[in-house]
Amino acid sequence: MTQLPPNDYGAQPPELNYATVDIYASARQMVKLAAIFNLVMAGIDGLATLAYIAMAIAFPLVMRSSGASMPATGPFNLPPDILLPVLYGGYGLASLAVGIVKVIAGMKLLRRRRNAWGWGIAAAITGMPQFWCSIFCVIPLAVGIFTLVAMVRGNAREYLASEAATNPA
Repeated sequence: MTQLPPNDYGAQPPELNYATVDIYASARQMVKLAAIFNLVMAGIDGLATLAYIAMAIAFPLVMRSSGASMPATGPFNLPPDILLPVLYGGYGLASLAVGIVKVIAGMKLLRRRRNAWGWGIAAAITGMPQFWCSIFCVIPLAVGIFTLVAMVRGNAREYLASEAATNPA
C-alpha cells in the first residue's frame, strides 16, 4: 500500500483491513439503543400508570368530600365522580399495556431472543400513538420512530436472527 504524505499534524491514516469488518456493528448498536430506550420508556409508562390510577382514585374522593360533584344532567351523561375514574383508569390501563409490551421487547432485544424483531416492531407501533402521556407525548413518538428505523434496517433483522437460532429461549 502506498503511503500518503503526512497531514498537518504529522499523522498517517490508519491501515484498513477489510477482512475484519464487522457487518453487524451498526445493527448491534442500533438494536441495543432501541432496547434501552424502550426499557426507559416502559419505566416512564409505569410511573404514568401509577399517576393515572392515583388520579382515578383521588379526584372523585376530593370532589365528593368538597361537595363539587354534580348530578348527571341528561340520560346518558355520567357525573364527574364516575367519569373521572373511568377516564383515568382507562389511561392507566393503556399505559400499563404499552409498558408491558415495551418491557418484553426491550428484554428480548437486549438478549437477542426468539421473535425479538417482531417484539421490537410491536413496541414501536404501540409506542408511537401514545397520546395519553400529557407532556411526554413527543418522547414515546421519538422512541417508537427510532425503534422502527432500527428494526427495519436490513442487517438488524439478520443480526437478531443470527443469535436467535442458537439462543431459542
